[in-house]
Amino acid sequence: MARTPRSPIEARTNRLKLPSARKPVFVGLGEGIGLGYRRNIKGAGAWVMRRSDGRGGNTIKNIGVADDFQDADNEAVLSYQQAVARCLAAAGSPEILEAARITVRRRDAYTVSAALDDYLAHLEHEGRSKGALADARNRIEALIAPELGAIPVDELRADHIRKWMDKLAASPPRRRGKPDHQPLDEDGKRKRRDSVNRSLTTLKAALNHAFREARTSSDSEWKRVQAFRGVVGNRTGWLPIDQVRKLIAVCPDDFGHLVRAAILTGARYGELCRMTVGDFQPDNGTLFIAQSKSGKARYINLNTDARAFFISITKERAQAETMLKRADATPWKHHHQIRRMADACGKAGIEPAISFHELRHTWASLSIMNGMPLQVAAQMLGHSDTRMVEKHYGHLSRTFVADQVEAFAPRLEMA
Repeated sequence: MARTPRSPIEARTNRLKLPSARKPVFVGLGEGIGLGYRRNIKGAGAWVMRRSDGRGGNTIKNIGVADDFQDADNEAVLSYQQAVARCLAAAGSPEILEAARITVRRRDAYTVSAALDDYLAHLEHEGRSKGALADARNRIEALIAPELGAIPVDELRADHIRKWMDKLAASPPRRRGKPDHQPLDEDGKRKRRDSVNRSLTTLKAALNHAFREARTSSDSEWKRVQAFRGVVGNRTGWLPIDQVRKLIAVCPDDFGHLVRAAILTGARYGELCRMTVGDFQPDNGTLFIAQSKSGKARYINLNTDARAFFISITKERAQAETMLKRADATPWKHHHQIRRMADACGKAGIEPAISFHELRHTWASLSIMNGMPLQVAAQMLGHSDTRMVEKHYGHLSRTFVADQVEAFAPRLEMA
């Protein structure tokens, strides 16, 4: 019996990545029938049907417009599943027709894969950062969709999600896109479950978006699913202030400015690379972050030291000019920081070496240990509330509190 295949043209996001071409991309449906998708230069792509004449030749016929930019209506605009059903029905045999009916009943439902596609489109529309989009897309394509994607959202049960979580937690982590079959120690198992929790967050976000858009009538099933507990480790990749000074001292001037800006603001690498001179407002001592990982703008308040640094590197420069540049006056790009950070850590004697992103953790750790309230730290880092800060840095705040209690709480000093 013919069936609907998994294919590179099923998901809308995958289709839109294809180059425009006159020749369609085809998938075979059996019985001499194929479905093709042709990416047009402008507007939505087209569905075409290819049918064998039994003598080595083929006939190709347009059957509808793809639902690349508008909802399918099963008439002029077709979803992938509707296009498959139309091709199968054209074959005319009772077996193929029954397969088409099964396809329409099962695959034309709003599936988890469709919800995930819509969620990615929503993130892009919100202006999320490239890093956030890439992380969500990688988790969806590698970890979520293969196991849960074919299930209609209305038929998804809490047990489906829990079994998926258990299976994922028991599987080896992926290294460069491939499974790493090295045995895991207890800390490795903890990290694996922590990674599963992040994938669960992505899945729930997509399902919640589907519920808000009225694509499903209830959100009760996935609300009943809890993340793995006790799997979050404290942030350890941060530097004490003396090592920060050593690190900056061994950096070339251009990279040293980038490192210094990260330490003084807690901003992400991409946020720093996108900043212009005009984003610094010396009168009130703030930096404007126009685009963050969450897609929301924010202001970072600067202390006296940070304000003096940014005044020194922006003085008499055009407002629209990129603030932090390489020595050859070109912008910093993705991955430019990786080798430079490793080299600088080596020269400064910092072992193990930290990544550039851990400079953000250094800002948070040093600020909180110096007494900054978690709510203020969360606001400067761009988090909507204190949960993320409490999760990773709360232990530092508790250490500070314990030290203050030890120093200032009453002492009876009785024999």
